[in-house]
Amino acid sequence: MRSTFIDVLNDSDGSPLSLFHVYRLIDKRQYTDELQFFGKAFGDQLDWIVGGFYLDERPTGINGTAQRAFVHPGVVTRLAEDFRSTKSKAAFGQIGYDLSSLLQGLKFDLGYRYTWDEGSTCAVRSVETAPPVSEQDCIPSGGTPGNAQSTAPTWTVGLNNKPIDDLLLYATTRRGYRSAGFNSPQFAPVFAVYQNYGPEKLTDFELGIKSDWRVGDWRGRTNLAAYTGKHEGIQRSITLTANMDGDNNPANDPSTMILNAAEATISGAELEVMIAPTEQLRFTLNGSYTDARYDKFEAPTIFVPLLGANPVTNRFSYTPKSTLGGGVRYTVPMQSHGELAFNANYFWSDQVWYVERPLDINGIQPSFGLLNLRADWI
Repeated sequence: MRSTFIDVLNDSDGSPLSLFHVYRLIDKRQYTDELQFFGKAFGDQLDWIVGGFYLDERPTGINGTAQRAFVHPGVVTRLAEDFRSTKSKAAFGQIGYDLSSLLQGLKFDLGYRYTWDEGSTCAVRSVETAPPVSEQDCIPSGGTPGNAQSTAPTWTVGLNNKPIDDLLLYATTRRGYRSAGFNSPQFAPVFAVYQNYGPEKLTDFELGIKSDWRVGDWRGRTNLAAYTGKHEGIQRSITLTANMDGDNNPANDPSTMILNAAEATISGAELEVMIAPTEQLRFTLNGSYTDARYDKFEAPTIFVPLLGANPVTNRFSYTPKSTLGGGVRYTVPMQSHGELAFNANYFWSDQVWYVERPLDINGIQPSFGLLNLRADWI
């Protein structure tokens, strides 16, 4: 059982003026439970686990957002309240089978999960000067209900080989799933087809190696992974402008809308290396490369001004193409008084796009590096 209460005011413009303020209030309760049974069979060659999962999340008070955007006298700030409830149930099982009789250290893994998700809401819009309504008064106050349901299987299949204790080779494929949902508030007829959106799926493949090694007195670790994943039905969030539905009714204008608009392929590689010439000295190096691109982007004509004339060329936001990091740690024993540890770490990131249209340069974070120096008495 978990209760969450968030009361926050975000002053995005950072000035004494009410240019762009967002006030958000969240009051929810979440209950989760999971039951598992596990064991071994066939002379400990087979590990197995089966179980079930349950989640119930619902509002316990006011849940809303007030947004002041360039407010001036005579213009009121509107309050958006959304009372969303979610239930999720799942049954799952996984086995691991030792195939050392075929190849030393070989193991097969198979997991399967089936999930049932359902969500509901009541959304109401009002002016900020009006008192917020409760969930029970949402519909009587003009609120509109919404609901969505989805079910899907997810799975994992893998082979891993551990020919010696300090070396692991693996290959795996997985299916991931994000549940369907609904947009709020109740849209005008021109947007009604987009009121609900469907689930999102990801199927990926990964190859990797994890190893610990020693050369003389030098110790080390090398981890390397390469992957590719295919996304389908990507749930894209689009920020809308005022009165895009053309009905001159701000009560049904969404600030954002989620669509199943895209398919994409994301591929990349990750590397982690640690080298310790002595017990006191240790070097680390890590890096990643990500190639994320849309394969398909089906945007209705009305949204083209928001996405660009050819949305498939849009960039993945919040996804740097490359990152690189490294560090050094040196410890000095202090006899019976612990030890001094000196650390120096550096991290570099390629530029990050916070917008997706290729010609929009207002939301780009240039590449940057960050150096941290630290000394500890342990």
